[in-house]
Amino acid sequence: MAKANIALPPGKIFPHEAYYSTQPFLAWCLNHYVYDKTHYVWASRYFFPYRALNPKSSNPYQIFQDFYQPCVDRDQHDAFIQQKRLKLRAGINAVIGDPTHLYYPKLNDLFHICDHIDVTFFWPIIYLIDESVATSTSRGTVAGSGLVGSEERLIKDLKEDEFTLVIPDFDRESPLNGDIDDLVNDRKSNDDAIKLLLIRS
Repeated sequence: MAKANIALPPGKIFPHEAYYSTQPFLAWCLNHYVYDKTHYVWASRYFFPYRALNPKSSNPYQIFQDFYQPCVDRDQHDAFIQQKRLKLRAGINAVIGDPTHLYYPKLNDLFHICDHIDVTFFWPIIYLIDESVATSTSRGTVAGSGLVGSEERLIKDLKEDEFTLVIPDFDRESPLNGDIDDLVNDRKSNDDAIKLLLIRS
């Protein structure tokens, strides 16, 4: 039987209508601790868009599987994980690469985290995003495959009171339970969180 650890923002209730986004835990950490709790996500109308026009890259269920298997197998060389490392690194460079940015002095540390952190930090987590945010004409942009019928939206500035973080486990506990508790529930300082991520890299 599936177990789920659910981290709810203060005052938040489990949404009845939601969009879904599957993210690696490392992406949540970077968004929370480096990008001022602002999240850049692609969100699908369905978690398992069977027979919808969502391609594999816009299917939260399949993305979950693509992260889950190499994390369980501790496959440090998985191609999907390697590609995600590059995308996270590119995001760091785009946002933090400006010498005037607060975290510019930590740029090389953040690159090192993206390149070398243990594969288990790509453990898949699910964002349940308030439907009103995803479908807002000023927030949820129809882009990418959404322009050709995929049921998805791009949200570039998702705030943490606009989604529910779900960390599901199945027949095994997450290999990150201790770190998830430290980074999500204990809410470390930004500098302490980066130090922890470096230790795991």
